[in-house]
Amino acid sequence: MNVIIFSSLGFFRIVRIFIRPLDKLVLKAENYYPDEQSLFPFGDDESAFRKLSISLNALIDRIKRDNRSLRSTVSELENANKELKEKNDMVVRSEKLASAGRLSAGLAHEIGNPLSIIQGYVELLGREEVKKGQVCCWLPCEPISNFFTMCIDDRISFSILLKS
Repeated sequence: MNVIIFSSLGFFRIVRIFIRPLDKLVLKAENYYPDEQSLFPFGDDESAFRKLSISLNALIDRIKRDNRSLRSTVSELENANKELKEKNDMVVRSEKLASAGRLSAGLAHEIGNPLSIIQGYVELLGREEVKKGQVCCWLPCEPISNFFTMCIDDRISFSILLKS
């Protein structure tokens, strides 16, 4: 009979000392909200459960700090990524404009070569020896030469404008 009484008292004492505090810790952990200041109550005694509560609260605080730090880092990375995308778009746009400028300069050069050849022939036809009858010329040479000089000057101006 004494064994049953002492066993019952021992069981209830163990339940009160170990099981109830553990149940409280488990219940608090299951009902955790990130806004709570102290998740696990410390208690008044110097038991192992109090030390465990203090350690768990410190761990939760560290997790909260790390979470804030991670959110800040993610925000900074998103901003840096956005800035890189904008700069990449600017580089692509400037490359397109540079390609168009090179193409236009090449086109102006290709137009200018035949104009220079024609102007050279017109000037040749406008020389005195040709006017004296050595070559038959039925066009007035000076207006044609002026026209091609103007075209070449415009082409050079256009080419300089495109290169800048």
